[in-house]
Amino acid sequence: MAREHDGGPAGRRWIPSARLVAAGVLFVLAVIFVFQNTEETEIRFVFPRVETPLWVALSVAIVIGMLVGLLLARGRGR
Repeated sequence: MAREHDGGPAGRRWIPSARLVAAGVLFVLAVIFVFQNTEETEIRFVFPRVETPLWVALSVAIVIGMLVGLLLARGRGR
């Protein structure tokens, strides 16, 4: 029989933390925002100019933001 890995006594259900729920809600809102902005746009970063769908630029910005957040969270040392 499979056991849940919740770190608690056997039989207890896993309940997500408020932090995890907030992160999930923000992620869903970001995905909705990205898919509602699909028109073509011009992106300039330093020198090159690139024509790309806006959702690509928004997705890249979200991924960069997530990576920065992870790096800052690791730097705090739990």
